[in-house]
Amino acid sequence: MGWGSHSLMVFATYITGQTQFPEFTLVLMLDDVQVMYYDSISKKAVHRSQSNSSDYTGVSIFSEIYDLMKFRISYLKDHQNCTDVKPKVRLFRKPLTDSQGLQISCLATGFYPRHVNLTLFRDGQPVDDEQITGGEILPNGDGTYQMRKSLLIGEKELHEDLEKSDFGSSALSIIIRVLVFFCVAVLIITALIIWRKRPAAVHILYLHIKKNSVMRKVKPRVRLMRKTITDSQDLQISCLATGFYPCHINLTLFRDGQPVNDDQEERFCPTETELTR
Repeated sequence: MGWGSHSLMVFATYITGQTQFPEFTLVLMLDDVQVMYYDSISKKAVHRSQSNSSDYTGVSIFSEIYDLMKFRISYLKDHQNCTDVKPKVRLFRKPLTDSQGLQISCLATGFYPRHVNLTLFRDGQPVDDEQITGGEILPNGDGTYQMRKSLLIGEKELHEDLEKSDFGSSALSIIIRVLVFFCVAVLIITALIIWRKRPAAVHILYLHIKKNSVMRKVKPRVRLMRKTITDSQDLQISCLATGFYPCHINLTLFRDGQPVNDDQEERFCPTETELTR
């Protein structure tokens, strides 16, 4: 008997929810031939040649595999508190030194269940599958899955995209400059209008104040005073009119019902008028 190469494979299946099949089944294959079977209902490791016997060592190992798969399902449902886990998406870019091109890669990872649709877009249009590399769904260590797709952009295509980007940036820069110039012009025109209106408003206010001052009239307060002259024992009668505005006033003294002659008036000043006899 020769010692050639052999293959040993284990296929384990875990099913959640209501089903007519066992929750967990395991098949041990040797050189593509089934040699042992285990399920969660019988909990026996049955050999192919001895259907009624059970391998207790195999039962212990298969039970641990069963508990591990049950734990991972419980982790996804309980610890993450949901049945479906959304992917985390990252975008990478890598320059290609040999072709001066660029590789764009999109990685979606951490999702569950394994079914996911990842589509790359370029210039608003989906990229054909012939231009994309990758796309295989691979398992993560925590029971979730990941998928990576990459797009190669040649040197010529890269320069065309850069020219489009430069044109868009230039157009945007011109629009921004026009808007800034327009805003500055509006501010300058507004300031000029306000500046021109301010002197007129001050002038009108000044004329209004001056007009009120000119039109103002204040009646005088009149006082009559008498004073004895000690030298001649004569009597001096004085009439004081004060606090009036404007300065034009007519003050006349009467004696015995007759106005006193003007040649007997003595003094007149801006703040008061006195007539003395």
